[in-house]
Amino acid sequence: MRFLDVRKDEYGKVALTWLMSALLAMGYAIGWAAVHSMLVKRLGVEFLPYAYIGISLLGMFGSSVYLMFADSVRRDRLLIAFAAVTATALALSRFLVQERHVGEAELSTPLVLFFAIVLLTQGVGNSTLGTQVWTIIGDVFRPSQGRRLYPIIGTSGTIGGILGGLSINALLQTMGTANLVLVWAASIALLIPTTLILQRRFGGELKGGRRAEAGTKESRMENLRVGARFFFSSSLMQVISGIAVMFWVVGSLQDFQYTRIMSATFPSEEALATYYGYYAIAFNISALVIQFGLARHVLSRIGIGGGLTVLPMAIMGMFAVLLVDFTFLPGLVMRYVWDIIGMTVQGNTFHLAFNGVPSTIRGRVRGFLEGMVNPLGGILGGLVILGLRQGFGSHVGGAFDVITLAGLAAAFLWVLISLNVKRSYMAAVVDNLGSSDRRTFLDAIECLEEHGNPQATARLMALLSSDDRAARATAMATLGRLSHLPALRPISRLLLHPDELVRLDAVRAIRSFRNTGKHPFLNHYLAERLHEVFSTDAAPAVRAEAARFLIEHRTPEEMPRFVADLLRNPDPLIRGRVVETLMALDLGYADFALERVYDDPDPGVRAALIAGLWTIPERHDDACGILVRLLAGADPAERLAGLRCIVSTGISDVPVPSDLLDTTDHETRVLAALALLAAEPEGVHVDRAVAIVLGELADTERGPATRAALLPLLPRLGEAGLDALLIGAMALPSPAKEAVAAVLGDFHDLLEKSLQDVD
Repeated sequence: MRFLDVRKDEYGKVALTWLMSALLAMGYAIGWAAVHSMLVKRLGVEFLPYAYIGISLLGMFGSSVYLMFADSVRRDRLLIAFAAVTATALALSRFLVQERHVGEAELSTPLVLFFAIVLLTQGVGNSTLGTQVWTIIGDVFRPSQGRRLYPIIGTSGTIGGILGGLSINALLQTMGTANLVLVWAASIALLIPTTLILQRRFGGELKGGRRAEAGTKESRMENLRVGARFFFSSSLMQVISGIAVMFWVVGSLQDFQYTRIMSATFPSEEALATYYGYYAIAFNISALVIQFGLARHVLSRIGIGGGLTVLPMAIMGMFAVLLVDFTFLPGLVMRYVWDIIGMTVQGNTFHLAFNGVPSTIRGRVRGFLEGMVNPLGGILGGLVILGLRQGFGSHVGGAFDVITLAGLAAAFLWVLISLNVKRSYMAAVVDNLGSSDRRTFLDAIECLEEHGNPQATARLMALLSSDDRAARATAMATLGRLSHLPALRPISRLLLHPDELVRLDAVRAIRSFRNTGKHPFLNHYLAERLHEVFSTDAAPAVRAEAARFLIEHRTPEEMPRFVADLLRNPDPLIRGRVVETLMALDLGYADFALERVYDDPDPGVRAALIAGLWTIPERHDDACGILVRLLAGADPAERLAGLRCIVSTGISDVPVPSDLLDTTDHETRVLAALALLAAEPEGVHVDRAVAIVLGELADTERGPATRAALLPLLPRLGEAGLDALLIGAMALPSPAKEAVAAVLGDFHDLLEKSLQDVD
């Protein structure tokens, strides 16, 4: 995954969130092509403005419900609820219309009801699902990760559109136009199992309230009021709202003109739907190339402010062309420009802008924007079209087309509003630097990663002297990603700090400096400094981190000998870091270099090799072979390293020896219990494993530190393993129940509910 710049610990999150977004995009590409074609051919083009207004009004209604639950109900559960209702409504609507349509536009009660339900699900359900998916994405990724990963996750919409477009023609031949709505419903329903998997693996990172007072009517209304107060008082949200309104106004105008051209070009419902399918294929293939090849690089350079001005400036030019040539090719190019920039630069920048909103209310604020403000833009766009057609008639094409002129004027206004984004975004980030919420505060530091912004770099430089280690480390890493050369001197001074953790942060920050190839002297300077650290620092962890940098910056000719020397280093921690680095770099000679590690005297080094090999499907057998030897070894350290590896990687192909449950070593016994619960949640040793884990969770002598160390390992158990713990917890005495509930509360609300019922 080097090409995609996805880190090893990000694979699962990227894959699951990518799939969720792709399902929405694929279903929408198929379903909306059918619905749009049916709308135009069965009711007529003149009904489009009413559809825009209807979707917007229904979206506002749905959002008012959504906003009462946003940030107070866990976001994964809210997504599941909306997906279930939306999929069911779409599936039921299909039975209101005939499969085939022949003849002129017609108006009947079932047909109107069908479009009302579909537009309701589009305005209430489908758009809200997109909001919730991206809110979840904002939870599981930090802002610095978002700059790298949002363009990658954004390809989900592209690939989903390609798959949807490729499917349309074949589905039309076998199912007919109306039945494509059922395919749309099925794709939304598939969000439910996907979200459950995300919940199982990363549930602890999802935001939202959990119980009690959040369930009352008063708290729901207060939840909505808190979000509204921030929304209407934030200068950033005021500017973003203006952009959103103009996006939908201009979008309605360009969509209306585009649809007029395409409806005149393609005479039948099936021909129009087929065209939409082919367009989706061609557009999404090219969008995929742009997302992978250019989007994240462009975004990292132009920043939030520049990213939101590209689309309005481009669409101004396309409206100008359409004024003089109202035909198929200009209409196609206009739509392509709108879609390609909207999906890549505009969409990614829009999602990143929400990092300027406090984490605790991000869901509500996003809901207000996408559920209340966006629909206002759709309503306004529809009313503009109706007013212009009423006042000037339905003249099509040429320099006197008033709808095209209105689009040109609206796009110009959009540009003017977008020019204020940079200032308001920075003001919001600076405000968040004073937040008492830890996630919001650290996010704000990463949000200062704005190229060419002296205010941002000045704030980051000031944080280098902070007493808050996390703040200082985040600032150093952000300055590294910016390749801010003046920061090198103060960061280098921290390499001599008496605190080992501060020195470790400094080495990691230096490793994060980008584009060192453009400054050979800089690369040489960094290599010298970290070679000195590697040679002299007293802390093995600091030396090991420096070794990673030295490996990454060796020439291909130097690398084999240098790596061989490092793998002979007497410090096992350094050898382990070398193994991790070689696996991450995926070097051509890595297999040859790592052969000597298969029998490394230190079990921790072999465990690092297992973890690296396990990320490569074709190397699973090698990983399992080394792991089996670790677990079967006579040395307790070998068995402990093997258990740590199983719990951290989730390997379930190697059986855990049950005799490890009886060992006198505390850590070995607990890890063996966790590994058995994860691999065999219904095995013969499950009761013994449950007793060991619950005993650890309920222990009062070892204190909260031990339980906190155990907490991140619990998601590895899966649903069946957690259920086994919950059932076992019911037999504990009340004080022990309370201790267990405090740890498991984030993973399973059922436990607390059961304890309340018992008490």
